Amino acid sequence: MGGLVSASVAVGIAPSYAIIEDPTNAGISDEDWAKFVQLGDYNGALAEFVDDDGVPEMLFPAGSTAPANLQYPADWTPWTTFGLYAAWDSQFTGMTEISAIEDNAVTTILNAGFDAGASFNPEEDTVVVVTSAPSSVTAPLVTTYGGKIRIIAGSGAAQSAAGGTSDDSPKKHSGKKHAKKYFTKKEASAKPVRKAPAPTGK
Repeated sequence: MGGLVSASVAVGIAPSYAIIEDPTNAGISDEDWAKFVQLGDYNGALAEFVDDDGVPEMLFPAGSTAPANLQYPADWTPWTTFGLYAAWDSQFTGMTEISAIEDNAVTTILNAGFDAGASFNPEEDTVVVVTSAPSSVTAPLVTTYGGKIRIIAGSGAAQSAAGGTSDDSPKKHSGKKHAKKYFTKKEASAKPVRKAPAPTGK
């Protein structure tokens, strides 16, 4: 999925987990962002993005050794316009699993007669499903996928990218997101994490 994964909303106030869509808004040059994406892709990242604190992040498949042991391309040159970054592993094994959950959730809801839109939010590390379906339809999906899926009440047709809609409640899901984002980056969990100055070489 290399490259920036955007987060957007249909209407209303952007949710607290919004991703910074343009790295230059966080003071990161286009050249340095390309290097960051190159490094992530070289190590098999699921996504590279800038979080809402302006910190570049790489998200890797579950169980990846890359966050603690990044490998560098032969033509690697370090970036210069940012320092700290974060690299951590997802709860998903890869895009195949993510796509399967998205497809199953949307198909299930459409078959029940309601609209739905699904996308992956890498900062929150969940499949976000926006739908008008009642909980009687969506509850089985949550039972099946647990914390891997997040249901937001709204129009599935209005969802243009990961991030939700104005119907989302920031309080409803903030606990999991902030535990993942902030505690992990402070190395307060067992997950392999790297948060360090920009690499200087191989």
